[in-house]
Amino acid sequence: MRGLLSRAHPVPSRLGVRLTVETRRRESGSHKTAAPRRDPFLDNAKLLAIVLVVVGHAWTELRSNQAVEAGYLLLFLFHMPVFVLMTGYVTRPDHLTPHRVQRLVVAVGVPYVLFGTLYRWAMDFVDGEPFRAPDLVDPPWLMWFLAALLIWRLTAPVWQGMKGALAVAVAISLVGGLSTADEFALSRVMGFLPFFVLGIKLRREHFDRLHTRPIQAASVAAFLTATVICWLVVPHVTVEWIYWRSSYSELGVGFVEGALIRLGLMVVALTLITAFLALTPRRALPFSRLGSATMYAYLLHGFVILAATWFEVPDIDGLVSWQGGVVTAVVALLLTALLMSKPVRFVFGPFVEPDLSRLWHPHHHHPSHRT
Repeated sequence: MRGLLSRAHPVPSRLGVRLTVETRRRESGSHKTAAPRRDPFLDNAKLLAIVLVVVGHAWTELRSNQAVEAGYLLLFLFHMPVFVLMTGYVTRPDHLTPHRVQRLVVAVGVPYVLFGTLYRWAMDFVDGEPFRAPDLVDPPWLMWFLAALLIWRLTAPVWQGMKGALAVAVAISLVGGLSTADEFALSRVMGFLPFFVLGIKLRREHFDRLHTRPIQAASVAAFLTATVICWLVVPHVTVEWIYWRSSYSELGVGFVEGALIRLGLMVVALTLITAFLALTPRRALPFSRLGSATMYAYLLHGFVILAATWFEVPDIDGLVSWQGGVVTAVVALLLTALLMSKPVRFVFGPFVEPDLSRLWHPHHHHPSHRT
């Protein structure tokens, strides 16, 4: 029952530096002021990805069942990489002015400190441990993504202008497997870096090319094949590889073997990301706009998972079965929708997306950016 808290599992999403998707003006080269326009395709992709994140965490304590364990492995092979890729895609490095850097640091920092503290205390409570002082250098559980998000966004201009940036990012990720440092989630920052850099380099037409019948048919086949392979291999592998946080030595392999395995996982993740995006609807659906509020589900669902652990819900007879996995997935889906609903956003909005505009002068300008 305490396995959930033994080490933080990765998750995904968006933050106060909004991953609100506009039609990317950087693609047209236009810097004229325009009203933001939501992209239903990216909203749908983010919404589906956060559902998979919540389902994956809801399945954590049911993994003694092989079917659930196989599904868990399949989800974690790609759902975090696809979130990181989309984070890179909606990042506009050329717009990262000093003023926006200030806003980015504070907008990420406030939820990081607040929720990092709350999660540390909640995890101590569930584990029956005395409350510890928050250790913000070592982000607890879900908070790793916020630390990584800040680092990725601040370094985005470097990757945008670098020749061979993707190859450099892959090299950093492979070498990063030698590191045992957990400070500010640096192991994951390096591990997932290629997906972020790839997202920066992608343009909308790359996604549009995926929506053809042959590619979509191949995508269905890819997921079916991956599902069967996960079922066959899950009794024989450690899922620690798919968290992208442990060093090669901790996983019991040398550099060459570890780097080859990590490179293979990148290829698998990219294949499943392609399949996932090819099958994501491009049109606006009744629930598409929930994709703008994935951070609420991301930050809040962990407390529900911890509460279920405290009340020993996973120990209910019959729940550890494939049928229990299906029921849990449905409940997780409904929970995700609830956490992104308007009432929840109204109550938790000041904490998830704090309004920090009063920290700056309304007409603050930087001479270096005048035209």
